[in-house]
Amino acid sequence: MANKPKGAIVLVDEAYIHFAGVPSALDLVKAGHDVIVLRTFSKIYGMAGIRCGFAIGRPELVVQLGDRSAYSAMRSPRWRRRQRV
Repeated sequence: MANKPKGAIVLVDEAYIHFAGVPSALDLVKAGHDVIVLRTFSKIYGMAGIRCGFAIGRPELVVQLGDRSAYSAMRSPRWRRRQRV
């Protein structure tokens, strides 16, 4: 974290954390760092067809993640105009 550029957000995918035997990055979130941890129910709970997951981070960081998601882009009027062509 010490070498992370100022303003950058670290995104940690912990989809396989239950199988890896390594510590989670959740302690970095709890410490207030610019970290978002992604988890999924698909791997450990056998829910692959559902594609259900969640993000853990400071609220202002999670909002930024949502603003940059593919779903967010599809809701924009500009994206909808391109799809009509």
